[in-house]
Amino acid sequence: MYAIPITRNFAAILAILPAFCSTSPGARADCEDVLARHMVGEALLAAHLVAQAEKAGMQPAQLDAILQSVSNNSAVEEF
Repeated sequence: MYAIPITRNFAAILAILPAFCSTSPGARADCEDVLARHMVGEALLAAHLVAQAEKAGMQPAQLDAILQSVSNNSAVEEF
């Protein structure tokens, strides 16, 4: 339900970051901070997903299939 707006927002951020990042050293540092915060967010979401899946008794193969699907259908390349 929320994946499409989140993906669009993330795509928009990624589209404007190269122009923003190339303007000055300070802007590059800000750009790296934004990217790092998004990467941390992705890691936290994945960690919560794994914790809840394990709590619900999901088998490792089922969880791997979900994570593989996310990787195949998003900008996230690996977990």
